[in-house]
Amino acid sequence: MIAFAIAKFEKVSPEKANLVLRLVRGCSVDEALVTLAHVRRRAAGPVLKTLRSALANAGMKKLNPNALWVETAYANAAPSFFRKPEYRAMGRMNFQRKPQAHLTVRLSDEPRPKAKRR
Repeated sequence: MIAFAIAKFEKVSPEKANLVLRLVRGCSVDEALVTLAHVRRRAAGPVLKTLRSALANAGMKKLNPNALWVETAYANAAPSFFRKPEYRAMGRMNFQRKPQAHLTVRLSDEPRPKAKRR
C-alpha cells in the first residue's frame, strides 16, 4: 500500500530540494526523519514537513509505521509567480524570478526490491 504527500509552491529551488530528497530516497521513515533533522540546508525544512505529512496520511490508511520506507521523493519546478523588479540603466527593468517547487514524497510498506546485479 502506498501513502504520499505533495507540498505545492514551496519557496525553494527544485535543484536544491532534490539534493536533500536524494538523501532520504530509499531509506526507512525513521532513518529519513533523523537524517533530515541533522541536514543543514534550507530545503530540509519543507522536505521534513512533506515527509511528516506523508507519514500522517499513512496513519490514516492504517499502515504499519515501522514497515514504511521512502519509495520515491522528488521536486518539480513550480511556476514562479513572484517576480521582483530590478531597475537597470537607461530606464530599463529586468525581473528576478524567485524559484518555487512542488515536493512529492511517496511511502510504501511493500518489501523493497532487491538490487539487480550487472
